[in-house]
Amino acid sequence: MRKYIILLVDLVWVGLAPAAALLLRNNFEISIGWFQDIAPYSVASVGVAAVLFPTAGINRSIWQYTSLGEVLRIAGAVALAIGLAVCLAFALNRLD
Repeated sequence: MRKYIILLVDLVWVGLAPAAALLLRNNFEISIGWFQDIAPYSVASVGVAAVLFPTAGINRSIWQYTSLGEVLRIAGAVALAIGLAVCLAFALNRLD
């Protein structure tokens, strides 16, 4: 049960990250149109992360003592998730 809660928290952060990046990019000026533009990417990134994070095994426990192998596994999983989300969002938006 605990690993599903950790996965849910990770997925919430993955879903909020594009909106936070957009707010930072635009000097905290809020426009609903901008958030509608990044919604497909947010959905794609949450979907990819929901499959990839448990597959990579990074949702099992909270690391108190991290080793280099664990950090590299996390970095690889995050980089792969971002790359796949960008490809999926491109396929959904630009190939219409």
